[in-house]
Amino acid sequence: MFIERRQVTRQNVSHVGQIFFGDCSVEVNCLVRNMSVMGALIEVALTDGIPDRFDLLLPSNGQIRSCRAVRRTRHLLGVAFDKRVNRAMDGE
Repeated sequence: MFIERRQVTRQNVSHVGQIFFGDCSVEVNCLVRNMSVMGALIEVALTDGIPDRFDLLLPSNGQIRSCRAVRRTRHLLGVAFDKRVNRAMDGE
């Protein structure tokens, strides 16, 4: 039996994004499958090599969110957003 532990309901979305880590030297394309103000479910080709903490760029709204992986499968990352970091892309 699955127990829902999320504090906020997530909305189904289909947003293209990029994951950045390693002083922004590594970029991984991704698809955000669902999202709330607290976190998101992110689909990638492979989660291997993606660290537990990274930045997520959402070009559709120009936001960069600092993320912490809380759940991981071969192709999916469940992340919690760091409340301290919510910034816009340069030039926005």
